[in-house]
Amino acid sequence: MERFQVNFKGILKILSQHLYSSPNVFLRELLQNSMDAISARENYDTNFKDGRVNVELIEGENRNTLIFEDNGIGLTKEEVGMFLASIGSSSKSVEVIQKGHQKNFIGQFGIGMLSCFTVSNELVVITKSCKEGKALKWTANVEGTYTTTEIEGDYEYGTKVFIDLYKEFKTKYGFDEICKLLKHYGEYLSIDVFTLHQDKYLEIGGQSFPWQETQGVKTSLLGLGRRAFDIDFELCIPLYSESTKSEGLAYILPFKTKPNAHGNHHIYIKNMMITKEENNIVPDWAFFVKCIVNSESLVPTASRESLYQNEELKQTQQDFGNCIKQYLRELAESNLDSLKWILAVHNEAIKGLALQDDEFFDIVAKWLEMPTSQGNLSLQDIVDQSDIVRYVSDIDQYRQLLPIAKANDQLVVNTGYLYDTQIIERISSKYPLQEFESLTTESFTNILEDLTWDEEQALYDFQKSCNDYLKKFNCKVFIKKFNPHSLPALFYLSNNGEYIRTIARTQKKTDNVWGDVLGDILGSQPQQESSKLYLNINNSLMKKLSTQQNIVLYVELIYVNALLMGHYPMSDEEMQLLNNNLITLIELGIG
Repeated sequence: MERFQVNFKGILKILSQHLYSSPNVFLRELLQNSMDAISARENYDTNFKDGRVNVELIEGENRNTLIFEDNGIGLTKEEVGMFLASIGSSSKSVEVIQKGHQKNFIGQFGIGMLSCFTVSNELVVITKSCKEGKALKWTANVEGTYTTTEIEGDYEYGTKVFIDLYKEFKTKYGFDEICKLLKHYGEYLSIDVFTLHQDKYLEIGGQSFPWQETQGVKTSLLGLGRRAFDIDFELCIPLYSESTKSEGLAYILPFKTKPNAHGNHHIYIKNMMITKEENNIVPDWAFFVKCIVNSESLVPTASRESLYQNEELKQTQQDFGNCIKQYLRELAESNLDSLKWILAVHNEAIKGLALQDDEFFDIVAKWLEMPTSQGNLSLQDIVDQSDIVRYVSDIDQYRQLLPIAKANDQLVVNTGYLYDTQIIERISSKYPLQEFESLTTESFTNILEDLTWDEEQALYDFQKSCNDYLKKFNCKVFIKKFNPHSLPALFYLSNNGEYIRTIARTQKKTDNVWGDVLGDILGSQPQQESSKLYLNINNSLMKKLSTQQNIVLYVELIYVNALLMGHYPMSDEEMQLLNNNLITLIELGIG
């Protein structure tokens, strides 16, 4: 059996430069190691309560040295070899974890120290364990070599890390930038972090999240969201998951957002900032919120820049989703204006949620809005205004029918958008005495007024001529009377007709083999008029045209115009017809 040959320098480069998204995280990793070391000492010595972290920047002529010091548990000689010199081992994975204290630690993978090699060629660690032995000095370099020696002197328990920053980072990681990053990662740590540089001194940490404060009033909570996301929020939802000890706030976006929009939620693990780019902390349907969350037991990935996908995260998503639904339920009972505002801004998201939860649907359904021929109306208003709720599930057909519905004072609901047809069909079961009718263009033509017998006789030759001219397009012409008078014609294409037209268009753009196959499909379809053109004799143009002799040019243009108004795709022949007839009109005008 042979062992893998490992290029240690290459491994270090991969782990330190490609595992993390930015060199900045070396400060987070050092801070996390210090916090975990302090937690380990508290576990080891229950009388220890005075944990601290000191960060000092010393400027030199050619380089800056960063000193990161904590008074945590420290490392024994055996632990130095096991945890500092072994990639993948962790001081958080042996006896303290065996004692059941793993929950106190942020990191678990034993590779965080390697992030320091993104900013330095060499690390020096001086450590003294609370458990035994003298102080130790561990020196490692990016080539993959290290030394460990015992050192004399009166050292306190804990660990001190010395990092000589690369020359190119001397300006980037000045004292102000270091303080900014430490505040970013550790603002809410329970232990204070003290930073020092010459005569500058700053204390970081020790703050509580606003939702943890007894005086956490609404302005304080909204202020946190404004600082975090640079958005002026109006409403926020308390979040809590008992099973994973996770809590926080979900801020309702004051503007519409798309279902595939990334949440970019802010996640803290045991009060330390992990990421501002997490997208999986709430269910997918809750894309209308941005969250700030602190968790005691969710697990970060090895890079600690996202959350590990496990059952605990799924449970947290479910718990947070329940918090959001409960909040909306309470608004329905106590603050209907706020609920209506949310529904107006995030109509689509709430509809998706309502379809997933019957109880929630019963609470909010009547307030959900849909576009209608009389403007946006709530489902309750729609049901109240009409004995028969007529709806159209195709947006193009709705647009075609809209002027007729308005002119005839007919309430028609547009359910062509996401979830709307499902919503209207679901709510129909809540109103068994109400009639709900799904409309198509053809069914809606029932409201078109038929001609009298005398009118039919007078227009017989005109209708016959129109049918002759449009027979090549497999279209049959009917003459009706309808409002609005300004609409000259209404085109209807059956589902089968649309299918045939699609095959025909495709056949002409394919090679002989596929063309023959599609031709066979076309030949198997019923040979009957698949489209209908309803001409409005109340329209002044139609009245004028019905008295003329040479009408083929105008009938063909009216046919093409009706196609365009109905948003139907045109075939090559119909497009050519339009072009040729427009050219003819231009020539007649010039002549």
